[in-house]
Amino acid sequence: DQLIRSFYDRLVIKQLGARVLTDLNGNIQIPKQASSAKAEWLPEGATPQGSAITTAQIGMSPKRVATFVDYTRQLLLQSSVDVEKLIEDDLKKAVAIAFDFIALFGEGTANEPLGIMNIKNLQTVAMTGPLTLDDIIELETIVSEANAYGDRMGYLTNASVRGYLKTLTESANSSDKIWKLGANGDGVINGTKAMVSQIIPKTKTLSPILYGDWSQLLIGEWGPVFLKSNPYIGQSAGIVRIDVEQNADVARRHDESFAVIKAADTSVYPEWHTRWLGEGSSPAPRRGRPSPG
Repeated sequence: DQLIRSFYDRLVIKQLGARVLTDLNGNIQIPKQASSAKAEWLPEGATPQGSAITTAQIGMSPKRVATFVDYTRQLLLQSSVDVEKLIEDDLKKAVAIAFDFIALFGEGTANEPLGIMNIKNLQTVAMTGPLTLDDIIELETIVSEANAYGDRMGYLTNASVRGYLKTLTESANSSDKIWKLGANGDGVINGTKAMVSQIIPKTKTLSPILYGDWSQLLIGEWGPVFLKSNPYIGQSAGIVRIDVEQNADVARRHDESFAVIKAADTSVYPEWHTRWLGEGSSPAPRRGRPSPG
């Protein structure tokens, strides 16, 4: 394959453990237990107060994601690679990236699913200074206090945060870095799987960190990705169009299964952070990001 392909944002949502519901038909309602029974200790002959178990519904309906690419018949004739296969692969990748992005950042409009970052009562850790291990552990604490700890716990962030955590020690008295190497080239933070994708945006020096049980994230698919070649739309100009679309939706079984740091600052280190320096090298300012030494 002599083709030089484009770089893409890494796909991570399914790898983190999101559940995929395939071959759906019509709108669906998934029943959810909203409260549970409670028992009480009583003296002999006393009557318990009793409990009420309430239920709710998680609704999912098909929403359309689509795009297209035009190319010339001349390109098809002159190219030494399979242009049509290249375009189809690129379109499929575009839909997959759209899935990951919308699961995280969807605004919940009529045409767009609601993503984790826009949950109404999203659990957050507010930053008051440089990012430390304590802030990250607070994410774990928030989710655990909601009894939402599950089988697919994981962190998700971008390369800037990973680079920062690879150089930051766990504490002033430790030489262990916060971000450690895990299986398959992924990371480990505090014993938990951590993944990186540039789908997670960086605004100047601020980046989100998401944590949660990713098995609570649901991706519904109403059929597979649909590709269609249209040789007629630009026939007189020698143009062929390939369309792609899919109908899908995103939901969560429990919003409490996720917590985030919305703006982790990776430009400043904690006061106690130091680095080993080579002979003759100058240390970086205490509150500035160190230069390579």
